[in-house]
Amino acid sequence: MERIAVYTAVFGGYEGSIRQPAQPGVDYIRFSDRPVRARTWQTRVVERGLEDPVREARRCKVLAHEYLPDYDTSIWIDANYLVTGDVPALVAERLAGADVAVFDHAATLSDPRDCVYEEYASMMESGARTGRFKDDPQLMTRQIERYRGEGYPPHNGLVFDAVLLRRHNEPGVVRTMERWWCEIESGSRRDQLSFDYSAWKEGLAFERIAEDLRSCRWFQMIAHHRRSYALPLLRYRLRRMLGVTKRR
Repeated sequence: MERIAVYTAVFGGYEGSIRQPAQPGVDYIRFSDRPVRARTWQTRVVERGLEDPVREARRCKVLAHEYLPDYDTSIWIDANYLVTGDVPALVAERLAGADVAVFDHAATLSDPRDCVYEEYASMMESGARTGRFKDDPQLMTRQIERYRGEGYPPHNGLVFDAVLLRRHNEPGVVRTMERWWCEIESGSRRDQLSFDYSAWKEGLAFERIAEDLRSCRWFQMIAHHRRSYALPLLRYRLRRMLGVTKRR
């Protein structure tokens, strides 16, 4: 039987990891630098090796083969996402012909983009306007210019990687994830800048899920407080009671 883990990571005192609906055959695992009790989740304490808690969480996110070697399939979710669909059905549907499936940023309703260079330009414009950059602008610029110099093509796609579906022990996936982590560790911690580049360098074919991840049939993006996920959780339970697993 396929072993499936839904997992996330929270470091540096960040609360995150909302209560998720239990599903048969699925383990929910949370990596953290401190023991925290939470319904549904198994908490696994990880000794901090990096000064930056964001990069520490990214390491768990990217290197699933190191943190979850006993599982066949993993689904990473950012800590502000609620699972609202049938996880085994999602795996069967989206990983039937690929070892990795990621949501397509071009399918988002509010900010569709299909290009790493456009993602970089958007972050630079936002940072210049607000005075708050999501990462060191000089670091991001050097990284993007390196991609240009290597011939990485524009409009080669852009993932929305708050959720990642992977058969993470497959050799091609391992190689791509290790390259991706090198990009994050030595470059920008904004991991959406480097996923598509890493897949391109390693020749990894993956499925792009053409649904808006912020509100789709499988997941629901929520705010970081308890009341925000009460309604999505209630809707999920009602659909399960009625035998409905997908929104039409």
